[in-house]
Amino acid sequence: MKNLITTRWKSLAVFFGLVLIVEVVGSLTTISEIPTWYASLHKPAWTPPNGAFGPVWTILYIMIAFSGWLLWEHLSGTFNKKMSHPAMRHYFVQLALNFLWSPLFFKFHHVEIALITIIAMIIFTVLTIKHALSVNRTAAYLLIPYLMWISYASTLNVGIVYLN
Repeated sequence: MKNLITTRWKSLAVFFGLVLIVEVVGSLTTISEIPTWYASLHKPAWTPPNGAFGPVWTILYIMIAFSGWLLWEHLSGTFNKKMSHPAMRHYFVQLALNFLWSPLFFKFHHVEIALITIIAMIIFTVLTIKHALSVNRTAAYLLIPYLMWISYASTLNVGIVYLN
C-alpha cells in the first residue's frame, strides 16, 4: 500500500513538474516581449488586458497537470503500455505544442508558425479529450476550459497575423 501511495505522489509530481516547465518557458519567453514587441502590435478588439493571461494560464496549467495525472493513474499496464494509449500520446503532443507556442510567437515573432502550432494544439487537445472520456471523464472535463482558452487565443493569433 505504501508503494502505491508513494508511486501516485511521484507521478503527480512528474506531471506537475512537466507542466511547470512548459509554464516557466512560456513565461520566460513572453515577459520581456510584452512591453516591447507585443505592445507595438495591432491587436484585435477582443484582446484581454495583459494582466489576465498569467492568472488564466496558471489555473489552466494546474488543470492540465491534474488531467494528465488522472489519465496516467487510470490507465493500466507498464510505462510503455500507458504511453501507447491514444489519450496519453495526444496529451503529450498537445503539451509539446503548448511548450513551442510561446517561444515561436513571443521570442521569435513567428506569428504565422505560432498560428499553425496553436491550431495543431487545438486538434490534439480535442483528440486527448475524446480518448480520455473512456479512461477518466474528470481528466477529459479538466481539459475543456483549456480547449476553450486556446480556441479563443487562436482567434487573437489570427487577428495579429491579419492586422500586422
